[in-house]
Amino acid sequence: MDQPSRQGRTGARRLPILYVDGEHYFVDQRLHEFRKVRGTAIAFIPFDSERGKEFLQEIVAIPCDLCGVPQLQPRKAIPSDVLCFDCAGRWL
Repeated sequence: MDQPSRQGRTGARRLPILYVDGEHYFVDQRLHEFRKVRGTAIAFIPFDSERGKEFLQEIVAIPCDLCGVPQLQPRKAIPSDVLCFDCAGRWL
């Protein structure tokens, strides 16, 4: 989608959260990694790592209603306030 669609949308976007084995992981589609945050320590798990591939089985790609670009979301719980990372539109 073209740049004008992003006008008027500012601030940070909430990353989807995946819950696995008692831990919460942010799903960063742009950087292709999962991020476990505990206190001030951050663990990065690339999508193409063995553990990352396991996590990807718990993720589903849902196309944005506005621009059509697939957005990665956890299968079990899809937050209602997630914005599209491409057009910044609210799509759920």
